[in-house]
Amino acid sequence: MSRSLWMGDLDPYMDETFINRAFLPISQPLSVKVIRRKDSGQPAGYCFIEFATESEAERVLKLVNATDIPGSNPTKRFRLNRSQAGKMWDVGPSHSVFVGDLDATVTDDRLEDFFSKRYRSVKGAKIMWEERGFSRGYGFVRFSDEAEMRRALLEMQGAQGLGNKPIRVSIATPKSSKTEPAAVAVAAVTTTNTSTTAAAMDTYTQQWLQQQQTQSYDPYAYYQQYYNYYGCYPYLKRLSGLTTQSIT
Repeated sequence: MSRSLWMGDLDPYMDETFINRAFLPISQPLSVKVIRRKDSGQPAGYCFIEFATESEAERVLKLVNATDIPGSNPTKRFRLNRSQAGKMWDVGPSHSVFVGDLDATVTDDRLEDFFSKRYRSVKGAKIMWEERGFSRGYGFVRFSDEAEMRRALLEMQGAQGLGNKPIRVSIATPKSSKTEPAAVAVAAVTTTNTSTTAAAMDTYTQQWLQQQQTQSYDPYAYYQQYYNYYGCYPYLKRLSGLTTQSIT
């Protein structure tokens, strides 16, 4: 656990002072670091907020995540996650599971907690969001152990207790894969059991696979939206030439 939280989907006007004030009704941050691009000086769309203790950071995360940001115009919602900056969670193997049929109450931390209680190798989780902080209804969970990932494909299909609906799972295919995403997903899920094959290729999965095939590949955008949720800030810094400014 960390004393810092990651906050994403920031508008350009959301500087260090604005973010600090947004948290004041709940807690007093020790510092706010907005990540900026070295080439332009413009905000990269996310920041890190440090609190006095790990327990305080966790309390704030549970209390305000997915609620409205005070003073935002138009209104946006907090997109928070536990920060793993500097811990290099991306070192070593990674195996991701696509999770669909998520209701609007499920946040990154809730998705991570739901899986990490059952699987020790969970590295993190990410919900995909629409503009203004509304969930798209699906996300990803990342494992360091492939055997646990494949167990999750079997054991978590139709699992309940995360929001109001049973969840659906299938293997996630990286955008950089040279294999056709749909083929990989079908092949991987088919190796589990017959009952999960049809369920795994649900509407959300098909939409995600179609998105991977039709969108152009932008390394900066891809890693910003995916890997920085799992603590690859040092990698992002090398990749895109980012810098930080802070308020304390």
